[in-house]
Amino acid sequence: GARGSRRAVAPPPHSTHGTAMENLSGRPLVVCVAEKPSLAVSIANFMSDGTHVTRRGTLDVHEFVRKHDGRSCDFKVTSVTGHVLTIDFPHRFQSWDLDPGTLFDAPVVKKEASKGTRVVEHLEREARGASYLILWLDCDREGENICFEVMDACVPVMARDRETNASSKKVQRAKFSAVTKQSIENAMRSLGEPDVNQARAVDARQEIDLKIGVAFTRFQTKHFRGKFDGLDSKVVSFGPCQTPTLGFAVERQLEIARFVAEPFWGVEIRCELGDGDDDVDNVPSSQTRSELKKESKAAHRPSIHWRRARVFDEAIASMYRDLIAGTNGTNGVGTTNGSNAAAGTDHGTTRATVTDCTTTATKKPPPPGLNTVDLLKSASAGMNMGAHHAMQVAERLYIAGFISYPRTESSAFPDGFNFVESLTQCRKHPEIGESMVARMLGEAVTTGSSSTATTGPPRFRKPRGGVDHGDHPPITPTCCATCPDDVGGIDAWRLYDFVARRFVAACSSDLVTSARKVVLDVRGEQFDVSGSETLETGWTEAMPWRAPADVPLREMRVGEVIHVQSVELTEGTTSPPGSLTESDLISKMEKHGIGTDASIPTHINNIEKRRYVTIESNPRRVLPTVLGKTLVNGYLAVDRDLVLPTTRQKLEQQLDLVARGEADHAAVVAHALSQFSKKFTHFVDNIHVLDELFELKFDQKSDSECDGVPFSKCGRCSRFLLLKKSSRGVPKLLCPTEDETYALPAGAVVTRFDGRTCPLCDFEVILCGFGGDISFPLCPRCFKSKPVPWPVNKQTGLSQKPPPFSCPHPVAHPIISQFVVCPCPECELAGELGAYLLTEPLPRGVKGKVRKTRKLHCARCELTLRLPKDVTECRPTRFKCASCFAFCVQVTYDTEKTPLADGVTKHTACVSCDDLLQNESVLVKTPRRGTQQGSCGGRGRGRGDDGGGGGRGGHR
Repeated sequence: GARGSRRAVAPPPHSTHGTAMENLSGRPLVVCVAEKPSLAVSIANFMSDGTHVTRRGTLDVHEFVRKHDGRSCDFKVTSVTGHVLTIDFPHRFQSWDLDPGTLFDAPVVKKEASKGTRVVEHLEREARGASYLILWLDCDREGENICFEVMDACVPVMARDRETNASSKKVQRAKFSAVTKQSIENAMRSLGEPDVNQARAVDARQEIDLKIGVAFTRFQTKHFRGKFDGLDSKVVSFGPCQTPTLGFAVERQLEIARFVAEPFWGVEIRCELGDGDDDVDNVPSSQTRSELKKESKAAHRPSIHWRRARVFDEAIASMYRDLIAGTNGTNGVGTTNGSNAAAGTDHGTTRATVTDCTTTATKKPPPPGLNTVDLLKSASAGMNMGAHHAMQVAERLYIAGFISYPRTESSAFPDGFNFVESLTQCRKHPEIGESMVARMLGEAVTTGSSSTATTGPPRFRKPRGGVDHGDHPPITPTCCATCPDDVGGIDAWRLYDFVARRFVAACSSDLVTSARKVVLDVRGEQFDVSGSETLETGWTEAMPWRAPADVPLREMRVGEVIHVQSVELTEGTTSPPGSLTESDLISKMEKHGIGTDASIPTHINNIEKRRYVTIESNPRRVLPTVLGKTLVNGYLAVDRDLVLPTTRQKLEQQLDLVARGEADHAAVVAHALSQFSKKFTHFVDNIHVLDELFELKFDQKSDSECDGVPFSKCGRCSRFLLLKKSSRGVPKLLCPTEDETYALPAGAVVTRFDGRTCPLCDFEVILCGFGGDISFPLCPRCFKSKPVPWPVNKQTGLSQKPPPFSCPHPVAHPIISQFVVCPCPECELAGELGAYLLTEPLPRGVKGKVRKTRKLHCARCELTLRLPKDVTECRPTRFKCASCFAFCVQVTYDTEKTPLADGVTKHTACVSCDDLLQNESVLVKTPRRGTQQGSCGGRGRGRGDDGGGGGRGGHR
C-alpha cells in the first residue's frame, strides 16, 4: 500500500492488481520520475498549478489530476536520488585476496545503489498498474542511463491490455533545459524516447573504469601497505581519469623545478610625451570587482618599450645604452659592472624623433554563451570557489529555478531561443538592471528623477560565436533574483550574479576602443609607445573587470622631436611558469578530453581527497604532494600511457562513437580491457621501479641512515643527483627534482670523473670501478634507458648482454667508443661480440698525485694489457693503423727513461703492430671484484670490498 494518508483533494487509490488497470476513478495512471526530490517538487508544482497533494515518505510522491494524451489522468510525480543501480563485481570477486589481474575478465552485475532508501521497491510500488511512465531525468548521458535504470524497475509492473494481455505501457522521455513553467510545459508537449545508445556508452565507461580502477588500486594498496613507515595512506588508488588529472599537476611542478633562470638586460628611456612620462602600474589582482569597476576608466600613463625588448649579454646591453645616450664608452662599450651599470644616464642633448603615428579603432566582440567549463573556470579563478563546490551550488540554483541546466558543452544559442524572456529575468538586477538591461529591452532608462530614453524596440544583439553541441543551450538566468537572500547565500548569489552578467554581456554590443601607436627613433634604435581610449563600453558595462584601462596618448606628427629625460639600463631574470591553477587544470582536462563537463569537478575533488594534491586558496593553486609526485613519476618510469592524457582521450572518443550508435558497446569494452590487462601485467612485473622511489621517499630508516650527498649533474633539470643508500645498503642516484632514481651496476664503486657530459642525454658522466684499478665511464640515464642496444649474436639472434663487473655500456655508446683501441684477442677467439680493449678513462691527478695510466682493459673479460713500465700516460687517438685498422694510442714516456731518440717522450703507434710497444707490453688477467652492497665511492680509486663478486668476476 501507499505510505501516508491522502487528503480530500487527492485522487482515490488505484488498484494494484488486474489487467489493463485503471484507477477506481476510471482514469489512467501517469507516473513521472525526476532525478532529485527537489526537482520533483518543482515539476509537480508547475504541472498542477500548485494543486498537488504530497504523500510524505523516504521519497515523496506528489499527486494531482490533469489531461494527458487527450484524456484526464491521475498523475504521480516522484523521484530517485541519482543512479538507481550501480555496477559491481559478484560476491566471489569481492575478496582482496583474489589476484587483481583476474578482474579484467570477471563478470559484472548491477546492484541497488542505495539500499537504505529502497528506491527500486519504491518505484515498483508507485508504478504498479500505470499506463504511462514519463522520465524527467537530467538531459545528459548519465540521465539517459538512469532512465533505463528506472525503466528496469517500473516497466515490468505497469498495466497490460485486458484482451491480449500484451504490454500497453508507454514510456516517454521529457527533454528540458530549465526548471520553469514554460520549459516544463514545452517538454510535456514534445515527449520523446530515451536514447539507448547514450545509456550504453555510460554502461561501457562504468565497466571499464570499475575493472581498471579496482585492479590497479587493490594491487597497489596491498603491495605498499605496511611496507614503508613514512607512507601514511590506507588506500593507494588509481583511476583512468584521476591519474592523468594528477599528471597535469606534477608536469607543471616539474617544469617549474627544471627551469633555470637567466639574467637579461634592457634599455629604458623616459620622455616628455605631454600626457605623462612614467610607466603604467599594474592593477593588483587582489582588487574586487567593484573596485575594478570604479577604476576601469582611470587613466594610466603610456609606457615606452624598446624594440629589442631584452638582451642576454650585459656588455651588449651597456653598449646599446651608451649608443642611445650618446656617451663614449671604452671602444664603444659602456661600463658593464659597478654602480654605473644600473644607474640611469641623464643627457640633455638626447632627442627622440617620431617616425610613425597611427590611430585605429578596434572592436572586441562580447563573449559567447556560458558553458559548464567556462563557469567552473570563472568560479575558481574569479571567485576563489572550488570547481566541485561551484558545481554543487549551480545544481541548487538550477533545481530552485534560478538558472538553466548547468551541465552543457554548448556556448552558442540555438535558433528560436527566447532572449527577451531571459533578459527580462535580469531586469531587476541591482547594478545593471535599471540601466543596461532596460536599455537593451527598449525601456525608458531612469536616472535620478528623470527618464533619459523612451520606450522602443529591443536593442540587444543575438550572441555570436561559440559552438552548439546540440545538448543544452548555454547557461542563462531563468528567474529574477536581487540579493543573496533570494538564492540562498552569498556563494549562490555570486554564481547567479556571474551567470546573469555573462548572459547580458553576450547579448550586448562590441567594445570599441581607439588605439594609437607611436614609433620613436633614438640614434637608430626603435621604441614603441602605445595608448588607448574607450569609445563604447559595450559588453564590458556588464563585466567591468574585463574593461581595458584608458591610456591617453596625444597625437604626434611624423618628424616631431621629443626630449629624452633619461636612459637607463634595466636588469631582470627570466621567470618560470606559474603554478598550475585549478582554472588551468580544468582547461587542460577539457582540451585533452579527460572526463566530461559534469565529471571534471569530481576528478579534481578525488585527487584532493586522496591527498595526491593540495589546493591553495586565492589563487586556487594545485600543488602535488610527495605521494602524488612519487606515484606519477613511478607510472612514467613503468608505462607512460598510464599517465599521459592521450590514452583516456582515445577511450572517450570510442565512447562517443557508442553514444552515437556508430560503435558496438561490447566491442569497445573488450578492446579497452584487453589493452589495460596487458598494461596491468607489465606494471606488476615492474613494480620494483615504484619500490625504489617509495623507499627513497617514505622509508624513514633509509632517510635517517643516509641523507644523500650531491654527486653528479642531472641532464634534465641541471641540478645535482644525490647518491643515497637504501635501507638494504644498495647505492642509487636520486634526482630530487624529477623524483627519479637511477640504479648503479651491481658491486660497482662509483666516483666522479672530469665533468664531461653524455652527448645523448646531457647527464654528467661518472666512473664505475670493480677493483684492480679497473674503471669504466658510466652515464646514469643511459644505463637505465639503454638507448644503444647490445650487439646481437647472428647465430642465436639474442643480444649479447655483458657479464658481471664489465663495461656498463656497449662499445658503440659515444662515451665508450672514444676509449676503444682494438679487439680483445681472448674474446675474439671465443667469439664474443663487442669486446674491445679500452684505455683507462681516469683523469690525471688524484689527490694531488700524478697517476700512471698505462693499462688497457677489455670491456667484457678480465684481460688487461699493461704497457711498458716507462710509459706514464696512454691516450686514445682517432688515427687508424694501416695494417690492422685498430685505433692508435699516444703514449708518453718518462723523460729520464724514454727509449725514443733525442729525448722525445711522445709516441703514437698501434699497440698490436708497433715493435717498441710490443716488446715490454704484457697481457695479464686482472680479477674484478664487486662490493657486497656497492659503495658510495669518493674521488679516489677504490678497490671495493671483498666478497661481492667472488673469484674471477669476468666469467659467468
